Amino acid sequence: MKRKRLLFLLIPGLVLLFGSYSPALSQENIRLGLLELHPFIKASVVFTDNILQTKEDKKSAAISTFTPGLGIRIPTTWRFIHLEYHNDLCVISNLNQTRMNHFVSANLDFDFPNGLLLKAGERYLQSIYPASTEETGLVKRSQNDTLFELGYKVTDRWVVKGGYYNTIHDYKESEAEDRMMHKGGGTFLLRVLSRTSLIAEIQSGATEYKKSPDRNSTFQNGSFGAQGQLTPKTNIMLKLGFQHRSYKQAEESDFSKFIASFSLLNKLSYYTSLSITASREAVESFWLSNAYYTSNKASLGINRKFLRKFSAGLNFSYGLNRYYQKEYLYGTTKLRRDATLGLELDLLCEVQQWLKLSAGYSYRSRYSNFPFDYSENRVSLTAAVVF
Repeated sequence: MKRKRLLFLLIPGLVLLFGSYSPALSQENIRLGLLELHPFIKASVVFTDNILQTKEDKKSAAISTFTPGLGIRIPTTWRFIHLEYHNDLCVISNLNQTRMNHFVSANLDFDFPNGLLLKAGERYLQSIYPASTEETGLVKRSQNDTLFELGYKVTDRWVVKGGYYNTIHDYKESEAEDRMMHKGGGTFLLRVLSRTSLIAEIQSGATEYKKSPDRNSTFQNGSFGAQGQLTPKTNIMLKLGFQHRSYKQAEESDFSKFIASFSLLNKLSYYTSLSITASREAVESFWLSNAYYTSNKASLGINRKFLRKFSAGLNFSYGLNRYYQKEYLYGTTKLRRDATLGLELDLLCEVQQWLKLSAGYSYRSRYSNFPFDYSENRVSLTAAVVF
């Protein structure tokens, strides 16, 4: 709670610190002493045919959202400091609900001339949206993320980084899922070609539950890969490794799982880009006695600019979640398997530099060997004013 209060006091405190208002309104920002102010307002309406994401008793709804916010950027000789706050006022028809989401963040990113690298950030959010693929409906939760990274460019070819990361989850209606995850580790980069580097990562951490200490665990991650440019128009990142997790209670089985991540971005032309991503990871589970599941994901996205002010995006995604503890449910005992499909189509019009209009359609579905199937169609319209 103290951390949350400090974040909410940070923005007005900096405004008072850096002086009085001097009007310098442009299409890019408003200046206040050394600060660059970026106020924004966004309004959207989303029509869904299955807001609770259930197979039976589907409920359609219109979700109207009004989002005012403010971004503050403090430029320095060595990069920048960035602050942001916004809230979402959501009115949900059919459910007769009005909800408020909050988001606040503070980030700094420094690259000093002597080779020292410093990055730190804090983010807090309150949300009513589903937090994981295991959940459906509207979930009240909050999340607080903290990161601190310190690095050093040993030579033109070597970079060494170390960091600490902390995440706190707080569920308003399911205290059994309240938990804190923290980890620390190091990253080593070696440039082997002019635009390509080898990368090695080592991490160690723990997950601690507030109300369910029998689920507490420790873990170690190790991975190796490469990142950089294959061609002047193609950027890739590939990491392969293992995660080992140990549980404090003997009832839970320790495991070691293969983990991987891959991304490719290709500029097919000045107007068209192609992106491909794939990943495999072990994820915390809250379904019955399962402590984890493996998540396998892949996506393909295409973005195209046209008529100067327009751009369109198309994205396909597929996921497969595999559980490793058999469960007896609905008269049968088996391992749960969930396949997820997603399709997103977006159209953006940049009317002015400060005014953007967008429309979108999305489809998502889950196919499970237990009766947890659902499908949902969404259509959205959005207008955003950003300075």
